[in-house]
Amino acid sequence: MYATRRSAAVVGMVLCALAACGPGQPSDGPVSVRSAAALASGAAPIYDDGLAAGWLDWSWGSTRNLANPSPVASGRASLAVTFQAWGGIYFRHSGTSLPMPGVLDLYADGGSVAGNRLEVRAVEGSTEYPNVILGGYCEGGTIPANGWTHCQVPFSVLVPAGTAVDGVILQEIDGSARPTMYFDAVSLVGSTSAPPPPAPSAPPAAPANLAASVAAGAVSLGWSGCAGATGYDVFRATSSAGPFGKLTSSPQAATTYLDAGVSAGSSYWYRVTASNAGGTSPPSTAVGASLPAAVAVAISPSSPTLDACTSTQRGATVTGAADGSVAWSVEEGAAGGSVDAAGRYTAPASPGTYHVVATSKAAPSSATVAVVAVRDHILSVVVAPAAGLLGPGGTLQFTAMVTTTCGTFAAQ
Repeated sequence: MYATRRSAAVVGMVLCALAACGPGQPSDGPVSVRSAAALASGAAPIYDDGLAAGWLDWSWGSTRNLANPSPVASGRASLAVTFQAWGGIYFRHSGTSLPMPGVLDLYADGGSVAGNRLEVRAVEGSTEYPNVILGGYCEGGTIPANGWTHCQVPFSVLVPAGTAVDGVILQEIDGSARPTMYFDAVSLVGSTSAPPPPAPSAPPAAPANLAASVAAGAVSLGWSGCAGATGYDVFRATSSAGPFGKLTSSPQAATTYLDAGVSAGSSYWYRVTASNAGGTSPPSTAVGASLPAAVAVAISPSSPTLDACTSTQRGATVTGAADGSVAWSVEEGAAGGSVDAAGRYTAPASPGTYHVVATSKAAPSSATVAVVAVRDHILSVVVAPAAGLLGPGGTLQFTAMVTTTCGTFAAQ
């Protein structure tokens, strides 16, 4: 189904058995739902403070800590997993295949993000069976942030009746890296009387408080999270009436979105839907965002030739901004001449090619450059004395004065 999915499969969640609390005795952790009856029906731990005997870690695309000290649902440690895009955890039994269990039982904590979508698959030999989304089988219908939820996935929704199992997989399926999540007390429970799949929850309500802002040539969206939502999709149109096209390739957990695929001088409308195992919400109220037109600056004259040490007046025109003023500068600094606030450019004494810059004050990222060719211009050459009379073997000293646009200088 996914090109980057590992051929033999995905994440095995580690299960572990809980000792039941005696009458009047408190449990030894925040989770206490594993009962003596559940153990009696045949619990096979995969993970409980560490990987259980007989299980191998074949995971990929994820960073794992099998002795994470906190948070912990029960015992002394939990399994901390940081999923990369399409990464998974895959626990494989090293012995013979296990008879079809009743339930994959585990506790999950979404870490800093709620609604993470993880796919659960069972493996037998080299066969991976159809998958389900883990959150739909957790209490509350989703994986919460910064808190534990109890999840029970019946094998009746994963494999055909009577199928043996020798591996379980948990995989990130939205193609994005995930903050660290936590799992604890992972086990295969029971061989009979597996509970039926949970009834789909109702779809979430429409997202509220959708707002859009424009900055740096992009539209930034934000909205309030919906109770029970596991993901959100963002839609865009060029009018409030639509049609709206979907921008997200799959539901995202975040309640913010940055749309950088927009054009200057255009207006857009956005709306958002929320989804969970029960379906998709109605769309939010649409909000609009308008991007300012692109600012352009033009200089005239554009490419003059100028005598050294002389001046010329430059002009600048700004389009796309109410403020038409510019800031003048010379790219080469003082060596390239000078330009005043009104745009009058004075060439340096040295000939060469220089660059005068006009920058929009309304949009400093918008600027243009005019090339100026500066040349020497000799106005006159005077030699003194103009004439002389010499006898045989005599000498006469001549001097020459050269006048240019920069002044008069003795010839070298």
